Amino acid sequence: MEPENRRTPLAVAIAGRPNAGKSTLFNALTGRMAAITDDHAGTTRDLVEASIELAGDDGLVYTVRLMDAGGMGVIDEPGIAPKIERAINRAVNGADVLVFLVDARTGITDLDLAAAERIRRLGKPVVVAANKCETEEAERDAHVFSRLGLGRPIMIAALEKRNIRELASAIIDAVKTLRPDAGAPPPENDVADVPAAPRNKRSAVAARRPGPMRIAVLGRRNCGKSTFVNALAGGERCIVSEIPGTTRDSVDVLINCRGRELLVIDTAGIARKREGARTVDFKSTVRTERAVRRADVVLLFIDCTVPVGRLERHAFRLVKENCKPAILTVNKWDLSTVSHKDFLRYLEKKLRFPVNLPVAFISALENAGVRRVVETAAELFELAGKRLGTGVLNRTLSEIAAGHGSPSSGTKTGRIFYATQTGVYPPVFTLFVNHADAFDEPYRRFVEKKLAAALGSEELPVKLLFRERSRRKQRRGRRR
Repeated sequence: MEPENRRTPLAVAIAGRPNAGKSTLFNALTGRMAAITDDHAGTTRDLVEASIELAGDDGLVYTVRLMDAGGMGVIDEPGIAPKIERAINRAVNGADVLVFLVDARTGITDLDLAAAERIRRLGKPVVVAANKCETEEAERDAHVFSRLGLGRPIMIAALEKRNIRELASAIIDAVKTLRPDAGAPPPENDVADVPAAPRNKRSAVAARRPGPMRIAVLGRRNCGKSTFVNALAGGERCIVSEIPGTTRDSVDVLINCRGRELLVIDTAGIARKREGARTVDFKSTVRTERAVRRADVVLLFIDCTVPVGRLERHAFRLVKENCKPAILTVNKWDLSTVSHKDFLRYLEKKLRFPVNLPVAFISALENAGVRRVVETAAELFELAGKRLGTGVLNRTLSEIAAGHGSPSSGTKTGRIFYATQTGVYPPVFTLFVNHADAFDEPYRRFVEKKLAAALGSEELPVKLLFRERSRRKQRRGRRR
């Protein structure tokens, strides 16, 4: 059994007034654009979390759960300001260590004083970081923050990643005061590869991908995505309101669902990209698309009370382009007055193509059907990691040739010599053929469907790669 300190990393929250650069620091520490940054105060609303590893000077690795919430004292839309405040409370109250971030350019403000007093009352280890110290003059001015009584500030510039290593060392020191044995030896391999399929007589072998299953919740704004995540988590993890666009970041939420660890990504939602590349809404949409690429399974949310249109078609294309297993999740079904069959007929008409996905009719608000969606996602995830045995793959190719004949284009007739599975998550098959351009789109879809069925579900997306054999090898094969 794993030691407790290895299983439950300590939590570190970045706190401070609005627009001090908390999300920029969050991104610098995580090493990726995990939180949206913008010059507008109050950009961060939800509680954004990430598990990170910090390398200590002692040669050990310290895993912590890093949290970024809204700024203390932010003024936002009246309807969601109390919910943002609750997210801030969850971060600072749930953290073991606090990083108090201040802005060296502005000096001490009334909001800094109020935030410092609030943090002081918590009685937790605090690391003070003075951000935006790009110059020596800014560093000299930043010493004024020692007057807050929370310790000597560490001079950093989060955007330029200046002195981030020094800040990380201070965080580790604070962690060690609470848990001296929190460090662990670094892993032998920095990147965990998906293991190759073992050779045995099973028809399909499941590979294991390290880490929890990642589920992205995708759909237009205000269709109930955050309500679904909260229902699954059993509490308010994402801010929910009737204001469209309340969620701005793609929020990672770690959930233990009946013994299964999940990483659920609540996206900001699909919206029109007409507001300019520098707006928060545009950044939210770009972050949503990144979330789809990170996901193992995507839940395509449809609000059954809103007409289906261009945004839903875009969401479907996004999932298809990234070859992701997906579940069509029809939300707010408790408000519907039509049958399942009639709604699916309407949906295919509006989407302009057949829906070849598992379908779930749920009510996130009533917590109806939520668990079943996760169970279906887990089944798709397991199938996406399977490998077909050689015998099953050969029989499937024979069935394809017998059931659909040979494809042709002009004077060329296509022929599949053999195939091999070259990847999982998603399943990837490389087909060695004589003329790749002889295989038109309908024939390719037929091949995909047959291979997916062999893996366990026709609704599972697979990726095909066509490789032409040289004419010399083709002639050599015919002589044999």
